Amino acid sequence: NFDFQLLEQFEDALGRFNYIIFEVKAQKFLIINVYATSGQTRDQENARKLLWDCLIAKFEHLDAENCAIILGGDFNMVLNELDRHPQLMRKKCASSEKFKKLLNRLNVEDLWRVLNPNAQEFTYKATNNISYARLDRLYISKHLRQFTDIKHEPMTFSDHLNAVEATVR
Repeated sequence: NFDFQLLEQFEDALGRFNYIIFEVKAQKFLIINVYATSGQTRDQENARKLLWDCLIAKFEHLDAENCAIILGGDFNMVLNELDRHPQLMRKKCASSEKFKKLLNRLNVEDLWRVLNPNAQEFTYKATNNISYARLDRLYISKHLRQFTDIKHEPMTFSDHLNAVEATVR
């Protein structure tokens, strides 16, 4: 239990993202949860692009330097070849540039990848048992890096292998 003041909360009508903004001891926090459309078809890529555009617009005026931000969820895409097995990337994900723009806007980083630059751990295994991916990630404010521990934790109640757990000290 801790005392906080809820400043804003939102859930989009399609259930693709929600967020809360709250304050603890004069420190503002933004936690965003995302469930992006899966697949590689043009329509699925366009749905992801729209999601990233919507989030970019939603936080256009956010002062990311003075807000502790955690962006997490099932992104249903990877940005790094190490996050997919086999490593041979299919065609480049068309929505990845929009997603990178969102990450830049929020000034967040994939802390697990920063701390494990050459490691391969996966959060999803395809039903064919041949391909794996790290679709579930947490992006953390860069200024929180030194205060955050992050790891993958096994889970059994989903088609995903692991959940991502972060602890901010």
